[in-house]
Amino acid sequence: MRRFFAFIIMVVSIVAAIIFNTQAVMDGRLLSLEYGGGRELVYSLTQREGGQQVNAEKIGDNILNRLDKAGIRNADIELVGNDQIRITFAAQTTNDYNNARTLIEANGSLTVCTYDDWCISGSRFFKNNVASVYYSGMNGYPGLNIKNTDVYNEIKTHASEASDSNQQSMIYVWENKLDSDTYQGAFGDDPDEEMAKKVIGAIDISKNYNENLNALILGSNASGVAFTTSTARAWVNARNAEDYGVNISYLYENNVDASFGAKAMNYTLLASGIALSLIAILLCIYYGFSGLIASVSIGGGILIDILVFSFLGFEFSPAALIGMVVTVALGIYISINYFERVKDELSKGRVISKANQEGYRKSFAATLDSCAIVFFVALFGFLIGKGVIKTFGGVVTIGALAMFLITNYLNKWMMYWLTTSSTFAKNNGGFGLKVKKEPENVKNLYAEGKSKKTLVKGGIVAAAIVVASVASLIGFGVTGNMYSLTGSYTGSGRIDIKTTDETYLDKKSFIEDFDQKGWDIEYTDVTFNRIEGTDEYDETYYTTYISIATEKLVNDPVVVSELTDMFVEKDDNAIVSFNKVKPSGIDHTVNSIYLVLGLTAVFATVYLLLRYGIFVALAALSDMVVSGLLGVAIPVLFRLPFNVYTGFGYLGAMFVISFASISLFARNKDVIKDSKVKKPTSEQRAEILDQSRRLTLLTVLGCGIAVTILSIVGAAIIGEEMLSTFIIFLITSAVGFALIYFLVAPLYIVVRTRIKLKVSPKVSNFFAKVGEKLKKVFHINGKKKVVVNKNEARETVVPGINEYR
Repeated sequence: MRRFFAFIIMVVSIVAAIIFNTQAVMDGRLLSLEYGGGRELVYSLTQREGGQQVNAEKIGDNILNRLDKAGIRNADIELVGNDQIRITFAAQTTNDYNNARTLIEANGSLTVCTYDDWCISGSRFFKNNVASVYYSGMNGYPGLNIKNTDVYNEIKTHASEASDSNQQSMIYVWENKLDSDTYQGAFGDDPDEEMAKKVIGAIDISKNYNENLNALILGSNASGVAFTTSTARAWVNARNAEDYGVNISYLYENNVDASFGAKAMNYTLLASGIALSLIAILLCIYYGFSGLIASVSIGGGILIDILVFSFLGFEFSPAALIGMVVTVALGIYISINYFERVKDELSKGRVISKANQEGYRKSFAATLDSCAIVFFVALFGFLIGKGVIKTFGGVVTIGALAMFLITNYLNKWMMYWLTTSSTFAKNNGGFGLKVKKEPENVKNLYAEGKSKKTLVKGGIVAAAIVVASVASLIGFGVTGNMYSLTGSYTGSGRIDIKTTDETYLDKKSFIEDFDQKGWDIEYTDVTFNRIEGTDEYDETYYTTYISIATEKLVNDPVVVSELTDMFVEKDDNAIVSFNKVKPSGIDHTVNSIYLVLGLTAVFATVYLLLRYGIFVALAALSDMVVSGLLGVAIPVLFRLPFNVYTGFGYLGAMFVISFASISLFARNKDVIKDSKVKKPTSEQRAEILDQSRRLTLLTVLGCGIAVTILSIVGAAIIGEEMLSTFIIFLITSAVGFALIYFLVAPLYIVVRTRIKLKVSPKVSNFFAKVGEKLKKVFHINGKKKVVVNKNEARETVVPGINEYR
């Protein structure tokens, strides 16, 4: 009875910890543009004198790479015509915002000059890696890496000859310096502010030069503000970034509301709560107290996942949401696999405590395999991907670790106290672990002759899926209309107005007048910015920027003429432009998802090859290929709206299928081992595999039910933006689960019993000799008798951690 009370206290304590810490964890999360809004920076692009043509698409990719280094992974970039770029991102702090601007606006070549304007080019003065972060204790400072001591001594000599004695150790680093730019022009009696902005560093070489590093270490920026570690990293990344090749000039900025709506976060939390509650109820109904344990441990794992990925700077975004769905499915798989193994041991007549120990021990390999596949594939996705792919990969990587360390061991720990309680030790049904007798006449899907029939049926369905998928991809691909693009993936329009006329002093007055014109223009947003400036006579003036986001490009000649005249009549210098808007980075995001999708199949196949052999690997690969093609083709076949989140539907499904398929072959391996048959015949293999199918059906079905609940609730509550994602996730997962039993298993039996791999005697002898040599090198002489010294310290046994042997 005391153990049961201890169990209750532990459960209540863990639940209380989850409840009381949930608010703190959620308050500390970083919200993406979809949930928290952000800022929009607007820049103009102009060709340099004698320079290359403006390529807005290339510049957009460059900016995405820069922001990725700053940890901003979910930025939206709009290319407006070929002369404007709009960058929207979720800057959580002023420091993040300033670092982002530093990275975006760094551009052009560097020049190092003295007070008297003796200059040397940056390419001659600096190394290819222009800057690095150097640490003094815990603080990081930027350093400019000098190519060699000769160029340093050269500029040092020229600086020492300066006419002003206070400037004899000073050098100035310019960005995009023109021949007309001088020290006096930037800092003299009548300084030019624009010219002064080109000086990114005023450096006293007598104080800032480090001879050992051959670098100039900076303590503050050009404005005199001291560097912190984060600003130092941003400054260094900016200096090392690829040049745009054109001029980029800051125009203005806007605050942006959450694209999913103000209440999107509340709806997402509501959907998550409902889905997890339904899953917990089903687990408790079927597994009793064991289901309660699983629910608590999965909740703890999810909380840790959110806490860690928020701490590491990942935003709570749709990509993170799908990553957490995969994590929940993994946690459910771990729990059900464990409980079903305990049932197997109970069916052998073991007492509940011993059955629990053996069940956990036998479930551990499958748990480790599933977590390892998810962890490594997600890690690859994080390392090779950019933007939202990094977020998804990072969240799933952390989630796989959390489920293995938290869910797996919490289940074990709490089940120990429950199964050793005298109150429940004799009542297996109280745990939901009551063993039901299997019917005597069970249909064997893989018996002699039946495996081929099952394979033919499954193969026909799989072939039909492949043919339909490939045909749709090729057919719609040829027409150039493969996906039904929506959201940020559609090319919309934008009307941009620049004027110094002061007819409109605010956004409201302009919109009222604009709407009264009766033009057939469907617009989604209007931004209004009045920027103060000073002319050459020190007179203040205002430039008004009005930008109208439209559903499509406005090209009606009458509308274009009337709207242009509306401003040009009052300001001869007014500029009214009608441009097509193209989002940047679409191809990269879609291609990255395809790449990670392929890597999932490849890595899972390699892992299964190493753990279970070539026949299992090839059979499982067939499922992943068919399911992957189906997932990619679903939005094409059914013309589902395709946006930046859609690809995560089939990516998440592939992760779930990859670890679900392990359950069948891990159980098959254990059943063969328990049968003590060293070389099973074809009939025995078919019988064993069919037995494994029956034993793992509930595990895979449990994952399927969880995926169904999460998908339906998510699609119903979160909204249409994620509808396609959840539909693809649900259908692809369901088909993949079915193919495990109706394609993968019979294919394995047919291939395993029909193909014999013969190893050459020379090869086997070679590896035998290598093994003998390794034994000698590492002094491996077989098992030795264990000698116990009673006087030595004993290992402390921690219940639920190391008491199982």
